[in-house]
Amino acid sequence: MERLIERILKVLPNLLAALLIGWHTVAASCALAVAGVLMRRPLWLLFAAALYAPFAWYLGCTPRFGPSAWLLPLLPVGAALALMLGATNRPWVFIPWVFVAGLLLANLGLLVLLFLGSR
Repeated sequence: MERLIERILKVLPNLLAALLIGWHTVAASCALAVAGVLMRRPLWLLFAAALYAPFAWYLGCTPRFGPSAWLLPLLPVGAALALMLGATNRPWVFIPWVFVAGLLLANLGLLVLLFLGSR
């Protein structure tokens, strides 16, 4: 039993990093953002921003994206604020940018995988 616990504790940090900073979090964030606006649930938009935060932190540490990546979680937050203030069409201004950022990041990830795969 102790050996099993040691193995789990050895793998756990890598597993948590993969769960928090994976491409699936970008897709889940986009889905939560759209569902939050469609169902008028600002809390879902804040969850979408929370899912984007670790990935934005990861990208913010790269020289190519730098501080501009830190703005990604603010897009769903802006949509949530617009919903809380009672605006009906304003939240949709923020949501396409969430998808654009997600597609650009997916493209970047695909390029990295293709580049590393060709070595």
